[in-house]
Amino acid sequence: MKRLLLLQVIWLNIIFQGFAQTTDCKRLLDTKLEKIIPDQYAIETIIKQLLECQYIDTIDVAIIPSIIITKVNTAQTVKDWVDEMNKFKKTEDYNKIISIKKLCDELKWQEVNLKEWDDKKKQLVTCGVPESDLPALKTFIRQRLKNAKRAFIYWELVSEFFTLKKKNVKTQPKQEGIGIKVDTTKSPNCGKRSLTDKFHSPYGLKAYYDYQEALACAQKLNRPVFVDFTGHGCVNCRKMELSIWSDPKVLQLLNEKFVIVSLYVDDRSTLPKEKWYVSSEDNREKKTIGQQNFDLQMRKFNTNAQPNYHIINPYNEQELTKAFGYTKSTAKFLEFLDKGLKSFKK
Repeated sequence: MKRLLLLQVIWLNIIFQGFAQTTDCKRLLDTKLEKIIPDQYAIETIIKQLLECQYIDTIDVAIIPSIIITKVNTAQTVKDWVDEMNKFKKTEDYNKIISIKKLCDELKWQEVNLKEWDDKKKQLVTCGVPESDLPALKTFIRQRLKNAKRAFIYWELVSEFFTLKKKNVKTQPKQEGIGIKVDTTKSPNCGKRSLTDKFHSPYGLKAYYDYQEALACAQKLNRPVFVDFTGHGCVNCRKMELSIWSDPKVLQLLNEKFVIVSLYVDDRSTLPKEKWYVSSEDNREKKTIGQQNFDLQMRKFNTNAQPNYHIINPYNEQELTKAFGYTKSTAKFLEFLDKGLKSFKK
């Protein structure tokens, strides 16, 4: 059961997102459990609302189903669930989950190379892939790499493999189009970028992870800022990166015409105490990277869903075009980028 939950949160990214800030957080905690158990839809709604109220985060989503199961006879309210979650966070088991999550987040963005299979398969097992699936997964990867005209990352192939398996679809490779890699000589180069030990961007893009650093670099290079509100557990963010960002025209524009700042709203890394502050938005103290990024999104951009994209002028931080969210249309995303660039050049 635990392995299945780990597999889901790491590779399939089962998570809830794209909601509006409408929940009465105090009333939510007082909700009686007999009203929602065993209604699966109600449970999912409660988890979504707990995320909205920041009582739990995206890592907790992998753990809370087991707490629901084990505490179903003793917990009386939703607050009891939250209390149990907070107790678990103080245990060694929870620290192990965090360590595994960090290892697997790094593995997800690494380029697939079957020459390293003996080493990588051990990491895949650690990240929740059953050993019994390794032979079939290796065969699937070999088929995908055969005659491929671009590189793949582990997140692409492992998530595709298990999605097809879940649907009982034969795991045969689909035809792959031509991909590109960014020309790093045209990437923003303004010196050291903070937090690159914690966050990574796809396709070799040199994104910033600190809002103020991105503004400073954009002013130096006279480029607009592409603000990317994202999350570790954001399914649609990964879909956008894989299907839209990978388009050669999109990738070239992002790399050569913008300064990218990717702000993870669910990252739980605690900042130094001198950087903590109480938000004017909700009067709560913001201690983590994720809390402060989400607060910035709420206060400055008046949005709270991910992915959420903004193009701003680095000199006055004004938006250059209407904000953009999830889409399956590369053409519409290119239009969004073009509008931002044209507005900046006026």
